[in-house]
Amino acid sequence: MKARPSTEQEYQTNYVAYYEDKLSSSVHAQSSCYDNSQYEECYETTYPNIVYTTQPKANNLYSINNHHSECSTDNGQCANSLNRANQAEPTTSTALPSRYDGTFTHTLHGMGSTRSKQYSEVLNKASKFAAFNVVVLLGGESGCGKTFIAKAIHDNSRRSGKRFLHLNCAGLQDSLFASEMFGHKRGGFTDAKTDKKGMMDLASGGTLFLDEVGELSLSCQKSLLTAVENQTFIPVGGEAEVKADVRFIFATNKILSHEVSAGRFREELYYRIKGNTLTVPPLRDRIEDFEELLMKFSKDFCTENNLQEKSWDPSVILSLLNYRWPGNIREVKSLVEHVIMLTDGPLITAEEVKASAPDEIRDFYATRNGRRTLNELTNAEFEFALKTIHHGTGKEMAKAFGVSPSAVSQQKTKRSIK
Repeated sequence: MKARPSTEQEYQTNYVAYYEDKLSSSVHAQSSCYDNSQYEECYETTYPNIVYTTQPKANNLYSINNHHSECSTDNGQCANSLNRANQAEPTTSTALPSRYDGTFTHTLHGMGSTRSKQYSEVLNKASKFAAFNVVVLLGGESGCGKTFIAKAIHDNSRRSGKRFLHLNCAGLQDSLFASEMFGHKRGGFTDAKTDKKGMMDLASGGTLFLDEVGELSLSCQKSLLTAVENQTFIPVGGEAEVKADVRFIFATNKILSHEVSAGRFREELYYRIKGNTLTVPPLRDRIEDFEELLMKFSKDFCTENNLQEKSWDPSVILSLLNYRWPGNIREVKSLVEHVIMLTDGPLITAEEVKASAPDEIRDFYATRNGRRTLNELTNAEFEFALKTIHHGTGKEMAKAFGVSPSAVSQQKTKRSIK
């Protein structure tokens, strides 16, 4: 059996499908299939009581049963049968979620992949969390895509056929949180005219995503800890304990360890939910994905509103790369919608952005003309702008920066960029 890939690059190069699953008290290593454009070799290592079925790249069928495995492609077939040490018939069938190969990112915001190494690591880790029934805590700034990640974890898990419910905890009073979370019985409080199921009941079998968990009161945190620990709850006004089966995913834009130290977050709840933590990077730390996000939101908005798809001037894209995006992905989407609504022509230029963008971006254009000098760009920013925004054409980049093509060539030489 091939070894588990040690790096994301190795995974993407060899596409080794390696899965782990807790079906008993031990962790079973299952199978690996090597794909180098085509399936050149297939083999399996299996254990009794397990059947796995998954669908790798290019819709190639890869099935494993208790006797052999077959891999088929459009260009040929290969089969390799291995004898088992234990011939016990399998009793459990489990559909494995996909690993990080682009499929996981597709569920986030329509992007087939990410260019950001930092975000790739987050997605890879999230895909591993998705395979197990564990509590996950998502950290990161507001608007950076924590909800996308939570939904993707659910969609790539064994609970994907069940409900994914989202509860924003910000601003919820104790009584409202209890009613929304655990439901209530008729007469449980003044306005309780009928019985109402809570989210924990409605999400049973699926996933419950609690956003801004750091905003809950200490009293709410106590009842939440009981629900997470025991998978039980009592509806408001009820007496009998109700059993549930919910996967919890939490998110916060606060640093919970600081909240614990300040006495605003229960220590016992913090240690219960922090074991599997993902910190989603802000957009400025994954700016390589900005152009694709911009185009995606632009296309979606035009389609939803029956508009002709609009193009963005490359110089505008390059200028917006220099903006810090404090509102992250949410701010990009808001900008796209606002500018498109107020732009009549098919091309969005700097003038349209200056005229219709929100105040913060207009101020950015006013103070810096929406761009930095070539010398102010880091090597990564320079190379990304040259190859991605201007498709390797120094002439286009020179025009965008208001310099001569020779100045761009000199920068390429200085930075050792071919």
